[in-house]
Parts: sequence; structure tokens; C-alpha cells
Amino acid sequence: MRIEVKNYDLNLPNTSSRYAYIMLFGTETSTSRNYRVRLDFSALAETNNYNLQQNGDFVQVSMNITLLEATIDVLRNEKPVFFNWSTTTKIAILSTNEEPVGEGE
Repeated sequence: MRIEVKNYDLNLPNTSSRYAYIMLFGTETSTSRNYRVRLDFSALAETNNYNLQQNGDFVQVSMNITLLEATIDVLRNEKPVFFNWSTTTKIAILSTNEEPVGEGE
């Protein structure tokens, strides 16, 4: 499945553990169906232990906290941004389109 991310919000709870989550809001390009995606970042998430669940138009993915900064950077600075996932392989990918080299960013 693939959606174009239209909006997001960042949540940094006031807890002693290293934890944050980002909500992505987007539309599937082929059907115009709206989806909500929650990216849960924690120090406990294993980079090789994929946890992805989908319930209708809601998707939840566990990610290692080390990916938080790069994820925020992509969401702030790139357009368009896409979120791709497979409930079969449990793999999720945040991606952009091809861009010309040397844009000076």
C-alpha cells in the first residue's frame, strides 16, 4: 500500500523513557482513500523486529528511536513524501520522489 503524506503531527510525551510518536495523515494515490499512520519510536524497538499492524484505515508501526531525527527531517524538508507498507512482509518505508542533483538545500 502507498499513501502520499499530506500532514503530520509530532508527539513527545513527558516520560522518563525514550519514546515519541508521529501521526501521518495521507491519501492513497489510486483510490483517494484516507489513512492515518502512527509511527511509534522507542529505544526498545528492534531494528530487525518489524511490528506493523493495520486495522482498516489505521496503520501502526514500531520504529527505533534512532530513526526519529531523520524522519522529522524528511517530513519537514521534502515534498512529496510517501509512506509505503506491506502487511505481509511487515516492512514500512518513508520515501520521496526522484529529485534533481544539486538543488542547494
